Amino acid sequence: PRNRPGVAISNASDAGVRHAGVRAIDIVPGTDRVVAGTSRCELWDVDLHPERETARVLMRGHGASLRAVCWHPSDPDRLYTACASGAVRAWDAARRATIKKCVLAFAATSVAVGGDASAMSTHVAVGGEDGEVLVLTESSFEVVFAAKDARGAGAEDLKFSPDGGTRLAVTYRDGKVEVFRRYAADRKGPRYEKMARFKGHSASARHVDWSADGATLATCGADYEILHWDVPLARRFVEGASARSETRGAQNLSGQRDRRFATRTAVLGFPVMGVWPSASDGTDVNALDVSPCGRYAVTADDGGFVKLFAYPVLAESAPHRAYRGHAGHVAMVRFNCDGTRVVSAGGRDRADGGGVRGVVLAELLGNVDAELAVLNEGVGIVDRGAVKWRLLRLGGPAAVPALEAAGASRDAIAASRNPTSSADAFPRGAPRGNASAAVSYTPLRAH
Repeated sequence: PRNRPGVAISNASDAGVRHAGVRAIDIVPGTDRVVAGTSRCELWDVDLHPERETARVLMRGHGASLRAVCWHPSDPDRLYTACASGAVRAWDAARRATIKKCVLAFAATSVAVGGDASAMSTHVAVGGEDGEVLVLTESSFEVVFAAKDARGAGAEDLKFSPDGGTRLAVTYRDGKVEVFRRYAADRKGPRYEKMARFKGHSASARHVDWSADGATLATCGADYEILHWDVPLARRFVEGASARSETRGAQNLSGQRDRRFATRTAVLGFPVMGVWPSASDGTDVNALDVSPCGRYAVTADDGGFVKLFAYPVLAESAPHRAYRGHAGHVAMVRFNCDGTRVVSAGGRDRADGGGVRGVVLAELLGNVDAELAVLNEGVGIVDRGAVKWRLLRLGGPAAVPALEAAGASRDAIAASRNPTSSADAFPRGAPRGNASAAVSYTPLRAH
């Protein structure tokens, strides 16, 4: 990739690890084959037979801790990862293979993709441990823009605006939020300039989301606050501006109940209060995402689980599906653009797992939602009314045996057996039942 002064980037393998030590080994019973796992997250298949001594790599993973992962904004099979060794990879989720990769000169902590795919102007933004922000072209990983926080505060999260990626929001470990504006390409290519800086969090600003109209940012911090900011459409940021112009003038203190957001990744807030297990200390849930259809929420937690909920998640200790595929804490989880796949990053286990692989989530209603409805009915969380009817109706006819076994009321069973009989009892836009389907959770690593 083309470099810029002061920015080191290469196509080499993950930096920082020259020799891979064997961390685990096993023998295939009854054969001369040995399978070994290395410190570089490689899985080797070695044949020790004297006549056919061979060795091949079955899987390759990242060479350092991994928590940065995101999907392409329009390609449901394309995802991106960035790890602490500086390795950035583009993946084909359908083939579970690496498409291209490069290595940066800093430890990556966050990644985002945005832009106009039809105009071949999609960009990949990577945030670093010491406040680096680097923007690359998606097609060839060429450097477009590079910046670094003056105080060295690490980049926690970054996201492109939903209007074709014309702006990039970055949150930092010291609590500030910055917005960079993308300008049209000139002779030197597209360029970015800082247009706003917001200060309000007293601790790390961990998550950021754009409103659907691109006018407002919502940030969620380690100080357990959710703040909203009005983003200027056209203004150039001037270093040394007064504190008043950076804080009070930009923060939106009005109610945000009816505002629609392009993404929902904050782990706090009324719509997701049920994702927190009992006796949580406020750090157990590391990441959250809501599906594009707005019907599911998925979380990553310290217990090593990826959990799937019906959204909104309002009940205490809400019913959910839990999937274990990681060896430790799960650091990140994200839905793809059409809601057919979920990817999770395992932090120190260096793995990203493709959850709900190859299954359209809309087809899970007869399986997942029926179970959620039975659990809600059984534990008495949902009272009579539109919410209860909505949950039960999601199951459809496939949920009738489960509802009968759970001792559900006759009204509930009738509503599930005939989903079209009580249309007036459901909120407008309530989802409809569908056929059941299976859910798989398959680890995803580079081939």
